[in-house]
Amino acid sequence: MAQGNVYADEIAARALDPSVVEQAADWLVRLEPGGDGADYEACRRWRAEKPEHELAWQRMADLHAGMRQSVQRIDRRAATVAIGQGVDLAAKRRRALKWLAGIAGVGTVTWAGRDALPWRSWTAQHHTAAGERQTLVLEDGTSLLLNTRTAVDVRYDSRVRRVVLIGGEIQVTTGRDRRPFHIETRTGRIRPIGTRFTVRNLDSAPGRTQVAVLEGSAMLEPSAGSAPLLVRAGQQASFTATSTQGPAAAGPTAGAWVEGVLAAQAMRLEDFLEELGRYRTGVLTCSRGIADLRITGVFPLADTDQVLQSLEHIFRVKVVRRTRYWVTVVAA
Repeated sequence: MAQGNVYADEIAARALDPSVVEQAADWLVRLEPGGDGADYEACRRWRAEKPEHELAWQRMADLHAGMRQSVQRIDRRAATVAIGQGVDLAAKRRRALKWLAGIAGVGTVTWAGRDALPWRSWTAQHHTAAGERQTLVLEDGTSLLLNTRTAVDVRYDSRVRRVVLIGGEIQVTTGRDRRPFHIETRTGRIRPIGTRFTVRNLDSAPGRTQVAVLEGSAMLEPSAGSAPLLVRAGQQASFTATSTQGPAAAGPTAGAWVEGVLAAQAMRLEDFLEELGRYRTGVLTCSRGIADLRITGVFPLADTDQVLQSLEHIFRVKVVRRTRYWVTVVAA
């Protein structure tokens, strides 16, 4: 075990194999607009194959959280070097910002998919980092609460009010205005009717958007022209570009993140850690033998390390911190 920990530390603290980082960059290219569900599923399997794969992907996500400049042309080789070397993430952000500002327009790889993630998130008008929430009040009084790792564009004009959810999760409380209002996602749009609701692009099911209506109602309209679906207060539903699912009664945990907590009701430990991992940087996993442990409770999101510590007191598990950015929960 000690030898394995040393190996993990060397990977996370010093450098990733350049070929692994190159593969992560290739996946980002493949997941540009036009990639289908099979691409996303294949990427998910690649990430799950080895901790190094997930770590390379997570480092890219961490760089994304620090970006504030437009990027249209990127030299992938330079990018993979910045991501592959070490875990001085603050320094990487600073160097990446300078590099991105200078290299735009002279890169050898054209990222034609301007709306691709995570690159598209870098150029969003508003975005949050891991563990961060942000409240926006728009010109018409509409309130947007951005959850962790979320990116949105606000596109208002004289005829229509549009909010584009590029990635992550938002709560929307609509303001009073005569202009039509809707939320656009990768799968279609949501037209609220005097309402408060949450919208999430599901990482676990790429190409699917989940909506929970807290007040009023909302119409889900898949982009490929499938029949729209009306979701009323107290209900939730999801939709892809070609279909809808639901509505069903919203669970008691729907929208708990708005209050700064993660609410779990008989949630598998593996799923719980995946959800908790959205609010922190790095890799958070558990061993297979305890993946099906059931978690019930309300946990504060402001301190994810405290949540992990509480798991050790509640269950017979141990939190192994190979590095600050690589944490595994194992049987005690």
